[in-house]
Amino acid sequence: MPKAKAKAKAPVKVKASVKVKAKTAKRGVAAPKKAAKAKPVIRGGNRSGAGRPVGSGKYGCKTKAVRVPEHMVSEIQAFILKKVKAANK
Repeated sequence: MPKAKAKAKAPVKVKASVKVKAKTAKRGVAAPKKAAKAKPVIRGGNRSGAGRPVGSGKYGCKTKAVRVPEHMVSEIQAFILKKVKAANK
């Protein structure tokens, strides 16, 4: 009986990334890493309702930090307390 002819094997398709890994492995160089996908930021940022409620402080309204000379601090505090007491009457 005649021998059956061996079928020719179709060439195997190889992905480009596999080729790169094979070439770099031969050279002793690390394979390039894929770029990581950007993930959405979950932490931080503005949150509604966060922080101290307006008007809950010592004076019952918004305040602002102001620099004053040290020798005038007691006079200014007395002035502010006088105004607050007058407003609360």
